[in-house]
Parts: sequence; structure tokens; C-alpha cells
Amino acid sequence: MKLTLTNTLTPAIALASLLAAGCSSDDDGGTNQPPMNPANVTAGVDSLGLTTLASLLEDTGLDTVLAGTGPFTLFAPSNAAFAALDADTLAFLTDPLNVADLEAALRYHVVAGDVSSAAASALSSAVTNNGADVIIDSVDGSLYINDARVATADSIVGNGRIHVIDSVLLPPAGIAAALTDRGFDNLLAAAAASSLDLTAAPITVLAPSDAAFETFATNAGAADFADFLAGAAQVDVDALLNAHIVSGAGNTASAVVTAGDATSAGGSLLYFGAVTGMAPTVDGIDITAFNIPTTQSLIHEIDGVIATRDEVVTVIAGETDLTALAANVTAITGLDTTLNGLPAATIFAPTDAAWADPALTALQNGSNDALLEEVLRYHVVADALQAREVITTSSVDNIDSDTITITVTGGVVTLSNGDTGAEVTGDLVETDLFARNAIVHKIDTVLLPPGFVLP
Repeated sequence: MKLTLTNTLTPAIALASLLAAGCSSDDDGGTNQPPMNPANVTAGVDSLGLTTLASLLEDTGLDTVLAGTGPFTLFAPSNAAFAALDADTLAFLTDPLNVADLEAALRYHVVAGDVSSAAASALSSAVTNNGADVIIDSVDGSLYINDARVATADSIVGNGRIHVIDSVLLPPAGIAAALTDRGFDNLLAAAAASSLDLTAAPITVLAPSDAAFETFATNAGAADFADFLAGAAQVDVDALLNAHIVSGAGNTASAVVTAGDATSAGGSLLYFGAVTGMAPTVDGIDITAFNIPTTQSLIHEIDGVIATRDEVVTVIAGETDLTALAANVTAITGLDTTLNGLPAATIFAPTDAAWADPALTALQNGSNDALLEEVLRYHVVADALQAREVITTSSVDNIDSDTITITVTGGVVTLSNGDTGAEVTGDLVETDLFARNAIVHKIDTVLLPPGFVLP
């Protein structure tokens, strides 16, 4: 069964006058602090210069509600947030025929009680006035409500408070509707060309932007993404989509970054990370909007297309300075199958220069394969650790439960076998080569297990 792609939006009115009223020349997007203690939330919206929101509240009668007793907490989209909303979606919501839908969407921005940003940051979700939950998450020091960043927090009014946000919150919908509402046309086209049923189980979708799909298509030699789909076999479109799907719920931006990795529906590990001051990433691709709610879990927008990846042994063999390691792995019967079969792994990969050490010649001459296998296995950890994770731990155990000690000094990451009698150390020289089931980090020394004696 394919994902249903019906577009239920019916643009019926011109938006120019509404947005012009909401974005005057001296408007800063609605992030000014209001005068001290406006009488109520409605007055606070006016004081903040949120003219688009004020007009829509008046259209639905919610201005009267939010001027009532309360207390209320309003997550208030800036004027720029409304202007950035998908044009068809905004046209639908502002069509007088759809005032009930508009009211439901606006009530999704209201939470009962006076909820400070500090109190909100301790929560993972909150029930809104329309009955649906919003996701609350903290990423890189900023507070997010679904996919909207709190731009100005804690504007206190007489009957509650207002937090200005940089995106319009849309109530959870099915994946197709959520993608439609946000203009993911190319992803919807790919879903239509696939044989996948994306409606049955909780899933998280990593959704490339339309521009990302266009770049992917041209890099693949197609005129555009429509041309790519026209020439692609259904099985290949299925594989492409599966690379962008993670099963289950609860995969918020902070959760996946903390976990570090997750398995895609296509069976490959996806590697998540974050650097202070920058967007979170997956496989090095920026996650540009996250925690978009659906009735089946979440959508995270990304600005690239996730590539299908090779097995870890193939990745090693493709590196020009890991040819000796590739040959040694191949020389051990079944070791390549073992490495490719691990559900998650880290390979500390000695370079060709490391294997050229004369002391290792006999180890690699074909008559000491049992010892060679022991050495090779010592470099394998049964967990996929990105470089950012490696440098935050003092030791890891390999697949045979032997310990590798890790130290970081002056930005240099050094691994050691911890053998006080015959310590062997090596530095990381290149990191984060992604394979289907593993991450490869190059090191400049062949590590020996504790107590190991070279032939």
C-alpha cells in the first residue's frame, strides 16, 4: 500500500494584505518585550507587535477567550513565522470557510496555567487547549516547542505569559498530511512511487528538503528529481525511502543526539551528533527543523539526502591507506563475515604505515593467522562510537572483552593497551568513516592485546 498523497488544502484567499499588515517596515518579527504587565494575553500579543496572530485570534473569537480569567500560556508565532508558513497551508487556515480549523490550530498554541520557560524545559510534552500534545525539547541551549524555537521567553501578562516562537505550530496529522502542510513535494512524490506502507506503525521520518532532493538527482545525472523518479526502479525508490525512516516513537532531536545512532528501516545505522552552536546532524547532514509531530511519531527535516552505505569491510577496502588492514582481514577465514554481521561496531583501523612496522612482519606472513586474528579483533568494539563519543570516554572493551584505554591530551586522542609491561599506544589520525553497521577511525599504530607476545 502506498502512502496516500491527497492534498486536502484549498487555498481560497489572497494573503498579501494579511502579511503586509503583519510585517510593517519597523516590525522585528515580534520579539520585542511588551510594556510591563499588559492586562491579559490578548493585550500582550498586541504589545509584542504580533499583528498577524492578533488578527487571526480576532477572526476566531479567541482574543476574547485569552482576555479571560486564565491563567494561560501562549506560544505565539512571530509575524515572520506566519509569513514563512507554506502558502497553501496558510491560505487554507485563513479561508473563512475553515475558521474551525484555524481555531483548532490556534488553540494548539495555548497551554493551561502560567508555565515559565524554566518549568517548560523540565517537561517533555504538554497538553494544549485543543487536546493534542506539543513536544518540548532543549537543543543546543534553546527551548523548542515541536519544531519552533522559543525566540523570546517569559513575557508576563496579567493572566499568564507569552513565549514568542519562530514557527507556526500545526497539530499532529498523518505523515502524508504533515508533509503536505510543510511543502515536502519531492518526498511525497517518492512515497507515491514506492511500494511502502508508511501509515501502519510509529515511525520517524528524516525528510530531505525539496532542494536537497533536486541536488541529489542532478548529482545522479538526472535533469531533476522528477526525472530521477521516472527512471528509477521501485525497489531503488523503496531503498531510498527506507534509508530515511527509523521505527518507533520518541525519537526527538535531543534523544537521537544523546543516543548517537539509530537503525534505519533499510538496516543501516544512522549517526546523529551535535556541536555547540550548530544544528544537530545525521550522517553529517544538518537537521534544519526537528520534532515536527505526526500521529505516527515525528518528522525531522534535513538539508541533504542520506546515502546508502557499504559494509564495513568494503569501506575499509576502499581507503587507499588501509589496504594492509583489508588484506589481513581477508586472510582470516570468516572475519569479514563477522565484522559485516555485527549490529553496531567501531573499528580502530591501523593505517598501512602502521602495518609496515618490521616487528609485525612475522605476524602477517600467513603462518600466524590465529595470532593475527587476535590482534585484529582487539581493534573492534561492539558499539558504534563517533569521534565525539570516543573522546568523552576513558576506556572501551573490544569484542573479546579486552580493554582499550583512551586519553586526550592537547587535542590528540591516544589509544593504549594499558599493558604496564609492554604498553602500545597509537593516535587517531582520521575519524568517522561511516559504514552500514560501523564507524571506522584510522590510527597510526597497530595495537596489541594486553600480555600479547609477537611471533
